[in-house]
Amino acid sequence: MHADLNHGDEPSASVPTDPAAILAASHLTLPEKRAILADWASDAHAVDSDPGLRHPPGVLAPIAIDAVLRALRRLDRMEAAHARIGAALH
Repeated sequence: MHADLNHGDEPSASVPTDPAAILAASHLTLPEKRAILADWASDAHAVDSDPGLRHPPGVLAPIAIDAVLRALRRLDRMEAAHARIGAALH
């Protein structure tokens, strides 16, 4: 995992706090992005009064689970494209 990944209650300056920003973060590897998004999707971060929302530590406002799942699907496509490019170079 990236040394700057934050699992405490305070947001880290180096870890974005929304799914789209996670995907765009150039300082995070694809596996790090997946780890963060998968953690955010976890039921452990579900908002009790609205299970369609996730409120991970360090994130100021709850995030819709649909946004996290969309980001994970987009990451799947990014990883597939990365693999195709890598295969084409070999």
